[in-house]
Amino acid sequence: MYLTKVILNLKSRRVLHALANANEMHKLVMSLFEDVDSKTPRKDMGILYLMDIKGNDVSLLIQSNIIPNGEKLLNGYVINSIQTKDIKNLFNSIKNGDILYLEVLSEPYKKVENNSSRNSRRKALVNSTEKAEWFERKIKDHGCYVTENVVLSNADTIYGKKGNSNFVYRPSIYRCCVKVTDTNQLIELLKHGLGSGKAYGMGMFKILK
Repeated sequence: MYLTKVILNLKSRRVLHALANANEMHKLVMSLFEDVDSKTPRKDMGILYLMDIKGNDVSLLIQSNIIPNGEKLLNGYVINSIQTKDIKNLFNSIKNGDILYLEVLSEPYKKVENNSSRNSRRKALVNSTEKAEWFERKIKDHGCYVTENVVLSNADTIYGKKGNSNFVYRPSIYRCCVKVTDTNQLIELLKHGLGSGKAYGMGMFKILK
């Protein structure tokens, strides 16, 4: 597993376009990796990412199974720098009984009946209590449980356009303390992320300490 930090060049038109359209940001992230013969390349390469804004600097933190190659984007002045480190030992160091402090950006939802289709549809949760309960259920299903109250904060709305369809996500930032009960299950969660919208910068966990 690898964690890569990419500093974006805010003078680049491609970057500015991507900041306004989450689908374009997805394409920018995927362009750091070699093409693979797959219908689900992001999932197969274990790619998750999140955007980190500090002052005038905008960076991407990207988690993946393979090392990205930023040469083309560096030469095209799309990114200013790229640094990658191996985080396999971090994951392997997690043990049952450990206390971890986690942060993740995710849009909580519930499935509701879709009158125009046999398939259910997802409806975003807006109530804070329901949001926290959703998160605690998800965490408990993946090898750990929350030991303190979940701290919720609002995040910027994510807008995008794919083809002729517009989409919107209204995620929340979750911060919590968890105790590990099943190392393997938790590592799978950390590798694959939480919730929907993973192609658009959601679902990737930060281990704060």
